[in-house]
Amino acid sequence: MSFLLVSLLLAASSASSTKMETFTVGTTDSAALLNWLDAQAFPHHHLAKNLFSVRMDPDSLESLSNLPGIDRVEIFHPLQQHEFDASRTRIEAQPVHLGTGLSRPHHGTGVLVGIVDAGFDLKHYAFLDSAGNSRIIRLWDQADTAGSPPAGFTSGTLYSGTELANLTHSSTLNHHGTHVTGLVAGRTYDSSVGEWWGVADDAKIALVDCGNKGTLLSEGLEYLFQLGDSLGLPTVVNMSWGSLSGPHNGKSSDCQVASSFVGAGRLAVVSAGNDGGRAAHVVHAFAMDTAWYALQVSPGTQTSGSIIRDVFFNKAEFWSDSGKSFTLWVRFLDSATGTILTTSPSYAAGGRAMLRTISQQSISGTDTFWISGIVQKISGQGGVSITVSTSRPGTAIRLAVTAATGAVHGWITEEGLAFLPPSESGCTGCVIPDYDDIISDKATCPFFVSVGAINGATGLPAAFTSRGPGLGKVSKPDISAPGVEVISSLNSYVSYDGWTISGTSGRFSWGPMSGTSMSAPLVTGTIALLLEGHPKLTVDSAIALLKEGSTTFAPDSGYRTLNVRRLFDTVSFQATTGLSRLPVAEGIEKRTWITPDGHWYPVPSGARALDSHPGGIAWLRTCRGERCTTTGIVRP
Repeated sequence: MSFLLVSLLLAASSASSTKMETFTVGTTDSAALLNWLDAQAFPHHHLAKNLFSVRMDPDSLESLSNLPGIDRVEIFHPLQQHEFDASRTRIEAQPVHLGTGLSRPHHGTGVLVGIVDAGFDLKHYAFLDSAGNSRIIRLWDQADTAGSPPAGFTSGTLYSGTELANLTHSSTLNHHGTHVTGLVAGRTYDSSVGEWWGVADDAKIALVDCGNKGTLLSEGLEYLFQLGDSLGLPTVVNMSWGSLSGPHNGKSSDCQVASSFVGAGRLAVVSAGNDGGRAAHVVHAFAMDTAWYALQVSPGTQTSGSIIRDVFFNKAEFWSDSGKSFTLWVRFLDSATGTILTTSPSYAAGGRAMLRTISQQSISGTDTFWISGIVQKISGQGGVSITVSTSRPGTAIRLAVTAATGAVHGWITEEGLAFLPPSESGCTGCVIPDYDDIISDKATCPFFVSVGAINGATGLPAAFTSRGPGLGKVSKPDISAPGVEVISSLNSYVSYDGWTISGTSGRFSWGPMSGTSMSAPLVTGTIALLLEGHPKLTVDSAIALLKEGSTTFAPDSGYRTLNVRRLFDTVSFQATTGLSRLPVAEGIEKRTWITPDGHWYPVPSGARALDSHPGGIAWLRTCRGERCTTTGIVRP
């Protein structure tokens, strides 16, 4: 039986297609790309130098890939909120709030904390100051179309002043954003209900509600740093989001955008993910051979009848080493007899392989088999994101990859699919899945502070926390903090059914949640305390300081655990100047622009690299100790 190729080729002018998807596109020829996007009427937004967010019909990918200068096409993947004791006590932040042994107390005063999340209760007591006034100064609700977005952006509504004061909650109905914000910067206005304080309890708060999928995460980061600069405030942004989609080496578009924005007094923190405990990773080093992988579709996610589902939860991704190519195909088998039911065409990725969408189905009687996905490219690396589903019970799935050389890594990115070990699949030659490098792709970025989770009661890594160290040159996560049953504020506009309520004051409640979504904001709040005393703190110095406040290190979970009192004890503070000693950062030590004529232009420490771009074509050489990477960036 052969596959029926479902043609998706539509007219190029169909910008209103219901199949529109969001892509991140990188190019060395911005003019050619912008002209093409305008001609196609595809909405787009400038993210960073030579990097654009594009809303387009996936069937135009081949035309896009033929444009001059295209070096990155990355589909947006729906992100997951990393959620699942009194946090201030566990991390010993209270002595720092009181100023015990210090020249003065620290509360994050004069610092802006930005939260990119979903679901905010704007009136919760946790976000008031000591006089009962709200500390929330901005809300950009990206899903709200009632008003105008921030200047330079194209979607959502920005609320401030009276409009913000009259608003009760953001458009996404979710507890997650309220809980995270409470951990970063909440306070107990009514101490009778419990001492559930956040870390930076006097910081100004700016919120970006990006909906339940985190579509415009990078734009939220960009806006919050712009806001901090306009107010003259050092800024730290929390993003408790992530996904296993991507090459896991710190080269994603989010990381490239972050490299343009982070700097002195501008830091961002991300959660490592909650995929620990799943054998969701495979790897094979190729030498002119073929590797087989056994896959299983969860019964609850199988498609019934002959209807193609709009949303699958059965997705895997495979990524090659930079510059290497590979070919992938899928085979469906009768699990009882081993009879081959159907085999897909092959899909090439990497090297000079064409970018394309995959949408195919095969029908045999009443049984239907689907494959969908996309062939991607990120910084020269080829990747295939592929979804498989079938209406036929008792179907075994085998995926094959063939390559001449190099390693190919694979991840299960949606839990409706699983890699099976040979002991369960009966495929004795299939690659054995492992628990390594199951960390959010975003958390591998060296420009973010990456946070895993521990059990605050035991100090051991939480069972759910995603493990590193990732495939980049910098081991991630950087640090782990408490993330099990952490109590914080809940959204009074969302049902409490099924929730444990730890305390209530008026209509507002507090309750526990677990996940690296809860550990990351504790680190974000801690960085806000540091920024109060040292507003020019960089991400590398922050990571080095966090390490000084810890006692245990493991490559897959970073330093543990976060201890704010010990951190401040290791650093000398002065009443007027704040931090008087910073440890030598183990991160970025030197950044240099290199032009085609061989001239080298050093980037000042703590400055944004793009601010010192020499113009035209130049390569940014970033060195951490003896390890250096070079990225070409064009600036008109």
